[in-house]
Amino acid sequence: MAHEEEVPPADEEKINRIREILRERGVKWEDEYTPPVPLRTSKEAGGVLDSLSLFLTGSLLHLPLLKKRLGKEDVSNPYTLLQSATDLFRRPIVLIGENHSWTFFPRGRAEGGGDKDELLGILLFAWDSSQPLKIIPVVPRWVGASREAWMESDELPPVYGEGRIPSSFPREIHFRGKVDVLCGEHTVPLLWELDRNLAGLPPLRTSNE
Repeated sequence: MAHEEEVPPADEEKINRIREILRERGVKWEDEYTPPVPLRTSKEAGGVLDSLSLFLTGSLLHLPLLKKRLGKEDVSNPYTLLQSATDLFRRPIVLIGENHSWTFFPRGRAEGGGDKDELLGILLFAWDSSQPLKIIPVVPRWVGASREAWMESDELPPVYGEGRIPSSFPREIHFRGKVDVLCGEHTVPLLWELDRNLAGLPPLRTSNE
């Protein structure tokens, strides 16, 4: 059973449509039983900062920090904020839309270095048939073990702005983090500790234990 604190997926009808578009745009996953999961957000427009926090941490706990580091979101132009985010994280962001898709590549990234076979990125989806855009995160499915979603570099959308994909870019970009973030094992205990801190109670566990 899922935890109440878990971020709910999008509506089933929307999920099927999003996965269809992702597959058409070149996103791959291991098998039909472990497809990536588009998550639901409360935003009617925009949603860049919420989506980044959910993708990276599985919660909105980092939303205030992202607002402080990246600034206020302009729903009429999410692309500038996405470029700033990829510069901050030093990780590519791939935005797949109904009509338009872009790769946001960190500016100033060196040609050499890093894994020659894969790179870790962030996958977002945009409902862009009308304005302003609504952006949601797409995360790997967890079924006993993390399930991969990835794109081959020659199928990536065009790079946003004046950038380009370096010739030394890895063969694949995988949409996951270096460490799996699970609701029950990570997010829920963090929320417990936060609640106790706000209530002025001691932590559940001390460093001396």
